[in-house]
Amino acid sequence: MAREFSASCERGEGMTAADKPVFSTDRAKSLVFEVDGSAAIRGHEQFDFPFGSSEPVLSPDNRAFLSALAAWVSAHPGRTVTIAGRYYDRESAPGDDRSQNLGLARASVVRALLVEEHGLPESAFRLAHRQAIAPEGSDRSPADVLAFSSEN
Repeated sequence: MAREFSASCERGEGMTAADKPVFSTDRAKSLVFEVDGSAAIRGHEQFDFPFGSSEPVLSPDNRAFLSALAAWVSAHPGRTVTIAGRYYDRESAPGDDRSQNLGLARASVVRALLVEEHGLPESAFRLAHRQAIAPEGSDRSPADVLAFSSEN
């Protein structure tokens, strides 16, 4: 499902011109994959998730990051990569307990892309979630919505 949604989203299928994804060049190029506390892959754009959504709007640079990460995972069998999805405390309605699940859902969608598109085993990944406090009036997801790491 993740691959189908992302591919149709990237092509803008079923969207008006105003709704089609725009791959902004102002995304922070601060995405890092850390291995034992040191940056192994760096300088890629952060993933963009619409507020309250677990489906990313993937840029070509996001795909390049996923390819680089897949190459690392393939070259290091036996290592586990943690994908931590962040979410704002108010990305759900009051009384809705899906906030933590939203962070996990974001991480899960990215793991599915790595498994489905790069043939990696699900067992190579561990999912986690982290909460962030939303700035007043923000209707965007956290800028650093995903974190990737591998520890011995």
